[in-house]
Amino acid sequence: MNYKSLLLPVLVCFVCSSSFATKHNISVADFSFTPSSLTIPLGDTIVFNWVNGTHTATSTSIPAGAAPFDAPISSGSVILTYVPTKVGSYAYICTPHSSMGMTGSFSVTFPTSINQGNLPVFSVSPNPARTNIQVQFSDYQSPTRISIINIIGKELYNGVYTGSVNINVENLPDGVYFIKIETLKKSYIQKLIVSH
Repeated sequence: MNYKSLLLPVLVCFVCSSSFATKHNISVADFSFTPSSLTIPLGDTIVFNWVNGTHTATSTSIPAGAAPFDAPISSGSVILTYVPTKVGSYAYICTPHSSMGMTGSFSVTFPTSINQGNLPVFSVSPNPARTNIQVQFSDYQSPTRISIINIIGKELYNGVYTGSVNINVENLPDGVYFIKIETLKKSYIQKLIVSH
């Protein structure tokens, strides 16, 4: 039986549940964005939700290297999802109603911590990462398989190690990934954020 074919559905179910990024909803109604400002950690998602009227969500100021956004928010296009990949301040407007004060902003910060659950022997640092990460699992004496998986479940890296290892991630695009550690008896998954 193919091990990878069994792993992928399990991983996708895991990713789609509690480990997936938090969504922050912004209502688009009348002549306002609600809330008009918020702060989120890198790796979370902004979702603009249409309530009424014909509007846009158009970025006016974003951090260097971040993707701009400009999309209609109306009865024909009720949701805009945006995943920030850079830390910093983002400002946006509704193009037809900006003169009426229909503006908003959000700030993206580095997460203060990554919840590792009950994983005292599994750590990844730095997280967020720019070029290299160190994965430590010193309590395991047997070979341990490490995988890096993107949010759609595609395995981008794997290797078998004993002890700790440094992994180069500078070729990965900015975004959210998952580190999977597999020992002979257990498997663990932790969120990894790459931000160059």
